[in-house]
Amino acid sequence: MIHITDKHIAVEIPEDACNVQISDNGCFSYKTVINEYRSSYCITSGFNNHSLVGVTPLTEQQIHGIVGSSFTNEKTYCRCFDRLYYLHKVSPKDRWDDIQRLKRLDPNKKYAIIKIEKDK
Repeated sequence: MIHITDKHIAVEIPEDACNVQISDNGCFSYKTVINEYRSSYCITSGFNNHSLVGVTPLTEQQIHGIVGSSFTNEKTYCRCFDRLYYLHKVSPKDRWDDIQRLKRLDPNKKYAIIKIEKDK
């Protein structure tokens, strides 16, 4: 389990995982096919409110649910001048890619992205 934002975690799941879901009691589960048998696993994250955002690769809509849907401005400073910088727009997809890289999510692996909330 990897915290990717304050309200989201990533849980690595097998490539052949299917029926990924979170039950009413907050149990994260999925099924895999091993020698024609279906196995079920349950992981509890310690948070009371859970909802499944999706399984990587995420759709654009799912990415917007994690990082927001608006473009942001970022500054790139020139090495020649201390005060000179360039503003460039960063898309939600680029921000999601940055999060995956910073949190060291392997792009070749499959992750379930779960929204978490603590009870107040």
